[in-house]
Amino acid sequence: MGENNNSFWIKVGNALLSTLAIFLLSTWGIYSLVGLAYTNMFVENSNTWIIICMCIGIIFTMFFCTYTILDELNKKD
Repeated sequence: MGENNNSFWIKVGNALLSTLAIFLLSTWGIYSLVGLAYTNMFVENSNTWIIICMCIGIIFTMFFCTYTILDELNKKD
């Protein structure tokens, strides 16, 4: 029983770390791409672009997590 509970928390920890990594990397990547395309806009509206990129990163993370959950459900069948 103890080993099963420990394995559960390890899986939860791995899932949280991978979700955080996906969110941060997608937000940073989108922000970098926007920075390459619109260099002059960052001087005036940098906070707006950070918020927009974070929202896009959240949406991408939700899609990734949904895909991962559906993939795990298909493996169990």
